Amino acid sequence: MNWRRLTALTLVLTAWYTLPIAAPAYAETPEPPLLMLQVYRPVEARDPGVERVLEQAMAIALERQGPLSVSTAAFRDVGAEEALALNLAGSQGFSLLVIGAYQVVDDGLRLDARLLEVESRLLIAEVSVTREIDLRLDRIADAAAEALLNAAAPEISRMIAARFVEGPTLVPDEPPDETREPEEPVAGLPDETDDADVTGREPYEGPRYRIGAGLSLAIPVGWYAEFFGPGPAGEFSIHRMFARMRIGFSAGLLVSTPEQPETGEYARVFIPVLMEVGFPFAITGTITWEAHAAAGTAIRLAGDSPVSNRLAPALVAWRTRLAAIVPVSDRVSLVPHLTGMGAIQFYQGSPNGGDAQGVDHIIWIVPGIMTNFSW
Repeated sequence: MNWRRLTALTLVLTAWYTLPIAAPAYAETPEPPLLMLQVYRPVEARDPGVERVLEQAMAIALERQGPLSVSTAAFRDVGAEEALALNLAGSQGFSLLVIGAYQVVDDGLRLDARLLEVESRLLIAEVSVTREIDLRLDRIADAAAEALLNAAAPEISRMIAARFVEGPTLVPDEPPDETREPEEPVAGLPDETDDADVTGREPYEGPRYRIGAGLSLAIPVGWYAEFFGPGPAGEFSIHRMFARMRIGFSAGLLVSTPEQPETGEYARVFIPVLMEVGFPFAITGTITWEAHAAAGTAIRLAGDSPVSNRLAPALVAWRTRLAAIVPVSDRVSLVPHLTGMGAIQFYQGSPNGGDAQGVDHIIWIVPGIMTNFSW
């Protein structure tokens, strides 16, 4: 083994064992939350005790179930006029606004809540929840927060993705003058630091897994194109979804048709098995653009021939991809892509005998389309 081959193998093995450690660590890095302002008003007579507990319980429940930093408007009267509340939230840099109306009905409490995007002033979600009043008034807050964020999940995912493309939202060191922090703890309200459920839940991050399958056309380029022409290719992939990136594995089949019959089965069919990392980098309307990089091995399928027999059964492989994620529904998307792929083969000996050794680099351009299913 000469020094070039040793150097190449060292670099490939270093990347292969470093990527599984570094990529998840980067993907799990905590992200700044979206800033949310909340304000609640009574439908009938104001009940300061109920209102104060509701504000604190909703702040805890919303932050527990989503990547949110929740503040409460100091001037409760702004809740009576939606435009005034939106102006206040916009002037203080909030991304989301919750406006709620509460009413004591019989032995229960009814809460009607609306979630709006401050910049566009559009209604994202609207829920109505009624629960019995007891010492654990936070139950209605948990139910309302869960229903509100579930209904708003696609829009919040879009806002988070757009924020990562445009730059993270900075959380102010101090709350705005017009907002106030929750007051002293209230009897019956769970303590954030003592309740294991507060820190036990994972923050909302949209779909967590994605599987895909597709077809493409493998077009050889370079010296390999002198012996082989375009052929069909197929792929199956599975990814773990994070806010900043996607990590997973991809396997497929890649075929090149012979241009010259005398080449026999010289490295004509490959099965690539790759570890892949993807990064969303732009959003155009509803389309999300992603860049992917992958490394792994390409298993060579070949017949008996002097040329094929001098090659290793598995070659070092790499792949880069530019993809457009086009949503069809909440879970299904079409993914047209343009891919570049290569396989590096080290050989020793020549078909006619001898001690010749060297490196071949087979390269393909692979346009195609996939169907993804996320959950």
